[in-house]
Amino acid sequence: MFSDLLKTQRLVLRLPAKCDVESIADLMNNWNVVSRIALAPYPYELSDAEEFVERVSQRQRTADDAVYAITKDTSFLGVISVAPQRRGPNIGYWLGEPYWGQGLMTEAVGAVVHEFFMQPVNQSLISGFFRGNQASWSIQRKFGFEVTGESTIMCVARNAEIANVETELSRQRFEEVKS
Repeated sequence: MFSDLLKTQRLVLRLPAKCDVESIADLMNNWNVVSRIALAPYPYELSDAEEFVERVSQRQRTADDAVYAITKDTSFLGVISVAPQRRGPNIGYWLGEPYWGQGLMTEAVGAVVHEFFMQPVNQSLISGFFRGNQASWSIQRKFGFEVTGESTIMCVARNAEIANVETELSRQRFEEVKS
């Protein structure tokens, strides 16, 4: 089971809370952010953030299901989650644009991937990125994710099917890269 709280050198990952709603809405109501996420609408409104926080606060953390608010000091920066999907447990993440380029998402992904593989039952973690989102691919590649295929995914904000590169990180590959 995922921990309720993960700490890194600069970040605290915790359950999203009502106090995050305004920050979520502000950071997600940005085309540069929301156009890289499959299920988020645009414009992204306060009610969308309230619904998100309400929905995730009711989920139980399990070996393959957890949602974290990414925070630094008292600031909300973004979200990272692992959720069961058709192909297996999937890691997804987004970071508010003011926080891009500082290595913060790499730090958050590292903590969640490590926590995921600390659970013996977990053998493989999937992810993906919209074609052209090199920042997301760069993060995944650092942890050993490998391309496994391509598909299209509906992007709600763009109201279009978008080319998606599918990736996967096996426990064996994680151990190799970690060493």
